[in-house]
Amino acid sequence: LYKMLTGRHPYLENWSNFAQAVVQIDQTPPRPFRELVAKFDSDLETVVMRALEKDPKRRYQSVNALSADLVRFSSDLPIQARPPSTMYQ
Repeated sequence: LYKMLTGRHPYLENWSNFAQAVVQIDQTPPRPFRELVAKFDSDLETVVMRALEKDPKRRYQSVNALSADLVRFSSDLPIQARPPSTMYQ
């Protein structure tokens, strides 16, 4: 999804060998894609970045959960990936 929206891989930008690529994927967070393509909504970025979280506990727990948030986003409903503040809701 990240690559589809930005045209770039979320991690592999500057690497020259496999070991360096593995380290970059393991230790470097993906670049926020609104830095690459400014036209996207912050909620969409939040959904994509949650799907790419390093910590499995912070990622979506299933494809269905990711899909549900994408449906909520496309329907202009609050997404689950964002903390439910009163202002946001």
